[in-house]
Amino acid sequence: MIGRQEFGMMTRTALAAAVLSIGLTSPSRAQLAIRLDLECASILQFEQIEAVLTVQNTSRTPLVIMPGDKQNNATLRFLIERKRFQPLAKVDKRPLVEKLVVRPDKTQKVALDLSQWYTMGKVGRYIVRAEIEWGTKTHKSNAVMVDVVRGLELVTLRRDVPGANSGRRTYTLRYWSRARSEQLFLCVDDEEAGLNYGVFRLGPIIRLKKPYMKIDAQGYVTVLHQSGPDRFTRSGLRSSRNGVTFIGQAFELEDGKPYPVRPELPLVEPPVEKDAAR
Repeated sequence: MIGRQEFGMMTRTALAAAVLSIGLTSPSRAQLAIRLDLECASILQFEQIEAVLTVQNTSRTPLVIMPGDKQNNATLRFLIERKRFQPLAKVDKRPLVEKLVVRPDKTQKVALDLSQWYTMGKVGRYIVRAEIEWGTKTHKSNAVMVDVVRGLELVTLRRDVPGANSGRRTYTLRYWSRARSEQLFLCVDDEEAGLNYGVFRLGPIIRLKKPYMKIDAQGYVTVLHQSGPDRFTRSGLRSSRNGVTFIGQAFELEDGKPYPVRPELPLVEPPVEKDAAR
C-alpha cells in the first residue's frame, strides 16, 4: 500500500515531467517576442513600404517558417488596416518569406517590402501588425502607424507613352520631409488606367530654385534639382511601354560642371527602380 505522502510525491513528479515534456515539444506554449519597425512614419502613395521584423525565440522549440516544406511549423502574416476591422487583402500569393528559422534563445531579423504583397494606395493612416501563428497560439507584434500621403507638388508633365499606340503618363515631382530633411520624389502614373509606374526617391532637395524636368520623344527623363548650397543633382530615367527604369545620377555645379565630391560628402541614396505598373 502506498502512503499519502508517497502518493503526493509521485503525483508531483509525474506532473513536473508532463510540464517539462510540453515545454520541450509544444510550440503553443513557446515564448516568442516579435517587433515590427517601419523605415518611415509617412510614405508617398505607391512608395515601397520597407519593414524590419525582429523575432526572438526564448523557448526550447525551433521556430521554422518554410512554406511548403515538411519542417514548417509556423505561419507569418501581416494585418494592415486603414479602417478598423477591414484588413487589406494580400495581392500576391507568394510567401512573405521563403525561409525564417529562429532557434531556441536566438533572435533573427528579416527585411521586407510590404508593398509587394499589400496595396496601400489610398491616402490616409494605416495600422500595421505582424502575426506568427505557432502551434495553437498567435503571437502578435507591436502596432505601427504609417501615413500615406500625396506629397507636395512642384512640377508636373504629361507625355504619351513611347512606342505605344495609346496611353499617356503623368510625371510629377513631389517633395516630403523625411529624416529631418526634405526629399524629392518622381511619381509616374497613368491616371486614366489608374496605374502607378513607380515612385523614385531622388534625394535631398533645397527649394531655393525650382526643379527642372524634361522628357524627350524617346522617353528619356531628366530631372535637375538643387540638393545642397552649391550642389545640384541630375537624375536620368527611361520611360517605355514596359515601364520606367532608373538610369543614374550625378552631382554638378550650377553652371553644369562636375561637382567636386569630397570624401566626407554623403552620396545621394539611389532611388527605387520600378519596371512594372501596380
